[in-house]
Amino acid sequence: MQHNSPSASARQLRTLLVEADSETQQMLELALSIRGHIVATCESSTAARDLLRLTPYQIVVIGSDLPDAHGADLASDLRSDAGGRPVLVLLRPQLSTKCFHGQRTWISFDTDSIA
Repeated sequence: MQHNSPSASARQLRTLLVEADSETQQMLELALSIRGHIVATCESSTAARDLLRLTPYQIVVIGSDLPDAHGADLASDLRSDAGGRPVLVLLRPQLSTKCFHGQRTWISFDTDSIA
C-alpha cells in the first residue's frame, strides 16, 4: 500500500516499512506518510527482499518480530549491501530486554534528518 499526504514535503523519500503487526504497521505508515514519505509495506523478510530487488528504497524501517526472521537479522543483511541507505530496526520492550542483556533500548528517529 502506498500513501501520499497532502502535507507531504517536496522531498519525498521512498520508504519500505517491514512490520508483521497490522496495527503497528498502520500507525507507522500513517506517521511516515504525514512526514512526506512514500511508504510501501510488507509483513516478512522474504517479501522485503523481493520488494528491495524491484525498487530502490531510500529508507527501510523494520519491526523486530517478523514471521520468518528477527528484524535485527534482516537489518544486518541489508546493511551489508545497503549502499548508504539507512536501515532502522524498531525494538519492542520485551525483545530489547532479551537482545541487550537486560538493558531496555528504545530506538527513535527523526526522518527529517535522514538524507
